[in-house]
Amino acid sequence: MRGTPIWLWVVPLVLIGPALLPGRALYYGTVSLQFHPWRVLAWRALLSGELPLWNPLSGMGAPLLANYQSALLYPPTWVLFLFGSFGGEAGMAYGQGWLVVLHLVLAGGGMVRLARALGLPAFSQALAGLAYGCSGYLVARSHFLSVNAAAAWLPWILLFTYRLAAVSPVGRRRPAISLAVVVALLLLAGHAQTAWYTLVFTGLWLVFCLSRPEASAHSQNQGESLVETGRSRLRARLSSLPYFAGALAVALTIAAAQLLPTAELLLQSQRSGGVDEAFAMTYSFWPWRLLGLFTPGVFGSPVTGDYWGYANFWEDAIYIGLIPVLLAIQAVRNHIRGGERAALVRFLIGVTIVSFLLALGSNTPVFPFLYRYVPTFDLFQAPTRFTLWAVTCLSILAGVGAADWAAAHSSYARQRARRASAAALALIIAGAVALIALPAITPTFGRAILVAGVFATAAALFGTARTRGPRWRAAVVAVIALDLAIAGWGLNPATELDLYRTHTVPFGLTTDDRVYLPSEDIYSLTFDHFYRFDDFDRDLSGLRDTMLPNLNILDGIASSNQFDPLEVGRYAEWMEILDSARPELRDWMLSRSGVTAVGRVELPGASVFEDREAAPRVAWFPCARPAGGPDQAMQFVLERDPEFEGYLVLEGLDTGAAWVCGSESGPGAVGTAAILTTHHIAAANRLIVRTESDSAGWLLVRDTFYPGWTAIVDDQAAPVFQAEAVFRAVPVPAGEHTVELRYRPASFFLGAVMSLAGLVAFVYVARRRAGPST
Repeated sequence: MRGTPIWLWVVPLVLIGPALLPGRALYYGTVSLQFHPWRVLAWRALLSGELPLWNPLSGMGAPLLANYQSALLYPPTWVLFLFGSFGGEAGMAYGQGWLVVLHLVLAGGGMVRLARALGLPAFSQALAGLAYGCSGYLVARSHFLSVNAAAAWLPWILLFTYRLAAVSPVGRRRPAISLAVVVALLLLAGHAQTAWYTLVFTGLWLVFCLSRPEASAHSQNQGESLVETGRSRLRARLSSLPYFAGALAVALTIAAAQLLPTAELLLQSQRSGGVDEAFAMTYSFWPWRLLGLFTPGVFGSPVTGDYWGYANFWEDAIYIGLIPVLLAIQAVRNHIRGGERAALVRFLIGVTIVSFLLALGSNTPVFPFLYRYVPTFDLFQAPTRFTLWAVTCLSILAGVGAADWAAAHSSYARQRARRASAAALALIIAGAVALIALPAITPTFGRAILVAGVFATAAALFGTARTRGPRWRAAVVAVIALDLAIAGWGLNPATELDLYRTHTVPFGLTTDDRVYLPSEDIYSLTFDHFYRFDDFDRDLSGLRDTMLPNLNILDGIASSNQFDPLEVGRYAEWMEILDSARPELRDWMLSRSGVTAVGRVELPGASVFEDREAAPRVAWFPCARPAGGPDQAMQFVLERDPEFEGYLVLEGLDTGAAWVCGSESGPGAVGTAAILTTHHIAAANRLIVRTESDSAGWLLVRDTFYPGWTAIVDDQAAPVFQAEAVFRAVPVPAGEHTVELRYRPASFFLGAVMSLAGLVAFVYVARRRAGPST
């Protein structure tokens, strides 16, 4: 990006560098367990001529594109497919590191331009860009690819919102067009929580931009006119609201092909009524991690294998560099009482306080109250992610403070810096003493104090300088870059690319199998071994053999397990009952789920799979037992009434009868069903079955029921019923028939039409001659 300071490229390249080397790739957490498998599945579907709409390999079948975090309609994701065309699926894994770098640079570049629009000098712009783009919040979470992508667009949205509110009515089209683009990219980036927090923050920012007293003066200084003659200032500023609303509407329309399927999945999911309060409070900001504003390693780090803080390291990561946070504090001291930037500083410090108050989650009564009584607070877990607001505000405040610092040449300021240097040296001594002479104290304290002392000393020495020209400014930015590079080093571990290459599937498993791992074994393999929170240095040999969801996708093996943020509600209920069921019921449910291999952990970090008898994936039933709703259907299935042995539990049969049979022969009728197409990848969105029976009946498919699945029996449309509480069933007449089930979700195709219309309208408006802008 033109005009982006070189350090905004250098630091991300250094931090992600180990994953950019030939033969290496990111792996930790959601990179290998979610994003890469999802995108590989989409790539395979596209190569076979299918749209990547359905995932046949996870959770007995699940939506793929509707899975918001897959971000398959997010344009930068398509870069991975380019890597795939040259290096195959391993090339796609390698390309993820470059996507992370791109978004870190985008984040920093957006903050640079926002600082420029706010009238801050180049030195402040570079410092604010580094503080945000290379902050602990973004860098530590970079392996969570959708958060990394979504957070990159926040400063750009603030930038174009500011421009929209600052320019005259005749110049608002261009920033409105730009705003529509970046909001659409935010909505497609794949992380609903970050997108929602960004839009809420943007609403607060818009109110500030419309009400700030210096908006008019600043715009006039830029050669603009707000044309307030004959009408009130408030009315003039409020006239930008239709442009803002229009930009938001266009962005929503462009993203409709993603948003509508995701909304449908949300309504069908385990989160349709909100998340449980205990789950929502998971990853509340640990108050002691406020020390992380000044030094990130007080409680150790998973990079050094000694992290001992609450929960995981990255959720509470908020470090923006010691010098930037000190400058942010100085900006508040200098401007909060009055002056040209008082309104901006007050707004930023106010949002920062609110941010931390919300992030504390269960540690205060505030978030629990909001969870119970205010909509949207019950949709997400991890209140700590509200610290995104604080990191953004502190980065801008650091830019304001940098402008003051560069101009502070007085002898009094230099004298204060000399006193500060003595205190900073004391920190270095204290840290060294703690490390060497007081081994009983947790070593992470001494190391963190020592590092903080080094950079505090550097800040103090910079403050003693008599002249603060280009060399001084370059040296300050370089030290901040070094600080952030040290803080973020190793937080995105890489491994050999062989992890993502084709490997020999263990235990004789084939693409005809459907595997199952107990939830406690999944937890053990994930968090106690391969993806520990306290130590990134793990032996990954054998990881692929575990068949952890969604690693099974890479080998084309179907799994009844799922590791997706949104799961179909009936499926989630079924799996919850299965995990806690007594052995006899558990075996019966596994068979009904079509599970042919069950895994268990025998050694730490290793699972073993054993074959088992399973009911076939497709079967023919002569009789059905109608159920009045989901609760009754689940009750009928689990009670296993001997009187209804061989009957299929169906919802939607409003006959009023206790059972329905396809012929007078009743449950004694005979029929067969056989799959004619594979259920993997090449036919992900369709299934063709051949049935033969001496009476009418029902074809049962032991795949998750979901809206959008349609059926055709011998070229005639047929209904698809929810069967056995979880699966699908199609009525078929007597004789030989071909039944084709296809996944054609109306939500996607309606959304695609809306997106196309939105793009056409956007291009038409964008190509019209735009007025002047800032």
